[in-house]
Amino acid sequence: MEIIDNKFELGDAWKLIDGLADESTKEMFELDDILYDISMKIYEFRLKNDFTQKQLAEKLGIKQSMV
Repeated sequence: MEIIDNKFELGDAWKLIDGLADESTKEMFELDDILYDISMKIYEFRLKNDFTQKQLAEKLGIKQSMV
């Protein structure tokens, strides 16, 4: 962490994780990152196509909670 113009500037979170975490923890962070990317793609698709969660779930034949 650096102080620039009386403000704290945080470093790269991935460098911090690489320096402090064990391999198991690193894998969990990577999986969370992948799941986040997938969920954002689904969300963007819904917005672009004007679907609610319920409408997309019905089209996919799954429960709304899975969307």
